[in-house]
Amino acid sequence: MVVAAEGRAFVQHQAGNLAEAARLYRDVLRADPKHFDALCMLGLLHCQRGEIDDAARVADSAMQCDPHTATAHYNLGCLLQNVGRHRAAIASFEKALAAKPQYFEAIVNRGACFMALEEARDALDCFDQALTMRPREAGLWNNRGNAQMWLGQNEEAVESYDRAVAIKPNYSEA
Repeated sequence: MVVAAEGRAFVQHQAGNLAEAARLYRDVLRADPKHFDALCMLGLLHCQRGEIDDAARVADSAMQCDPHTATAHYNLGCLLQNVGRHRAAIASFEKALAAKPQYFEAIVNRGACFMALEEARDALDCFDQALTMRPREAGLWNNRGNAQMWLGQNEEAVESYDRAVAIKPNYSEA
């Protein structure tokens, strides 16, 4: 029953039917209040709807279920990033990375937070690390170029932008 409801909730969430997805996630949580995946997805849903206080409450519940899970720290980091608490988001992404060192999304979002804080050197380190994992990501090359521009590395930035365009020829940001 719980697995079926969770699956239906996820399908509704993916389809953009957020109200129905929220109802189904809550059904799962009534049956199992510590259902980690349902808590994470409900937190994400609240964030998507701009319900930051509810998202934070649900993310905190997920963290209490399993405080050592990389996903919980990553989700909390994304929530904090979305509300502009970049330093706290970085701390959450670092906890996610301590649990799962090759967590690509946590590395990239950590870099984005450093950029938001105008700490381009640290951002560049994150983007370089992520590029070792996925060298064909045009957006990463663009982000790398942006960090290099902040650092005054203009020639290197142009090379990064060129790499982005070589991967994705119509990539206007690069």
